[in-house]
Amino acid sequence: MRDGLRKRLREATEAVHSSAEQQVDLRASIETPDGYCRFLSVMHTALSSFAEPLDHSSLLSGLAPRSATLVDALETDLAELAGERPAPRPHRPPSASSDLYSIGVGYTLEGSSVGAGVLRRRVTDDAPTHYLDALLGERRDRWTHYSRWLDDQATAVPTGIDPAIDGASDVFRCVIDAITAPPYEIVGTTS
Repeated sequence: MRDGLRKRLREATEAVHSSAEQQVDLRASIETPDGYCRFLSVMHTALSSFAEPLDHSSLLSGLAPRSATLVDALETDLAELAGERPAPRPHRPPSASSDLYSIGVGYTLEGSSVGAGVLRRRVTDDAPTHYLDALLGERRDRWTHYSRWLDDQATAVPTGIDPAIDGASDVFRCVIDAITAPPYEIVGTTS
């Protein structure tokens, strides 16, 4: 039997995933207010940029879309940290709207909930955590469902999974681009 899609995506994106994590660890120490704000800004960029394919992957897998909830939680946290909501600074992903591309995006962004518990313990007690709490609220059930669904796709997905790899890799590259860009600019309140 062919490996599950989750394993195939993990193996194919291992290098870019590792690079994204290293850049975030290096440039956004979440133990400090500035570093945590930068981390939240990066996640805001990624989720704002890939909301449509993330929600599409949720629907494909039988989950309720949640990008708007997560973006709102990020904006609330950023407003509490900086006193204002961030101006959108979306990364422009390639215009790819295939099911496989969306599945790759979902693999990366749904998978980000796995580390939310660790991150939640690392932020200072007075830091706003609406985003991390939103990820943790459904984490076990949601990621378990999504990862099982990915594994079930081993027989449903053709051998060529390049669009899914592209979707997952594009999210990681967006994180790298956002974290290596100048600090996020906060401009006025947008509600």
